[in-house]
Amino acid sequence: MLATYFQSMNNTIIDKAIAMMRLSFEGTKIELISEDLERSEPTDDFPAGYLFVKVNIAGTETELAYQIAEDIATNPYGSLIADEIVFSALKDLYIKWQEEHESK
Repeated sequence: MLATYFQSMNNTIIDKAIAMMRLSFEGTKIELISEDLERSEPTDDFPAGYLFVKVNIAGTETELAYQIAEDIATNPYGSLIADEIVFSALKDLYIKWQEEHESK
């Protein structure tokens, strides 16, 4: 029963974070790819790895760390964090768009 509660809380936080990320830049298309939390490979910064879900941000598949999703969903500045995550996934598209519009 306790595991079910934590799973429900995890889903609530992830859903809220993705909803806030969808508001970035006037409505970015974001889809949740994996429902379950996964753990990354250990690194020097994260010896036990970090928990994440896979999301598709306007055609770019990326990992959304649970800690970042929690920051987005619970922090008063969550929308700014969401903008930063979405922009980092879309920066190559943005740079290409910017170059096309500057050349006109």
